[in-house]
Amino acid sequence: MLPYEASGTDLPPYLQTSPGSHRGLFVLANRDHSPGNVTVTSFPGLPTALGLVPAAIVSVVEVLTGRVVLATVQVDRLAADGFVGYVGTGDATVYLIAQPSGVGADV
Repeated sequence: MLPYEASGTDLPPYLQTSPGSHRGLFVLANRDHSPGNVTVTSFPGLPTALGLVPAAIVSVVEVLTGRVVLATVQVDRLAADGFVGYVGTGDATVYLIAQPSGVGADV
């Protein structure tokens, strides 16, 4: 489990990866702050954590709703830029970061 930083949450977000799967579950939790958009500013070491080369393409999908946050992005760009998600007060949101269907492993 790797901790990260995000604006607008009181609990640090984290990424749980499964070795060899090239995917990870990213959790944002918002215990006390007002609900709203939360910006994840960066994911240091994301390509390594997922076992992917920097140019590999991944998507970010909200697990509970199936909403696609990012359809396709290079994993090194996601690591540098992060993304914006929505978290309600007293709630948590889980995102799947993985290669889209039909895209090679690029490892």
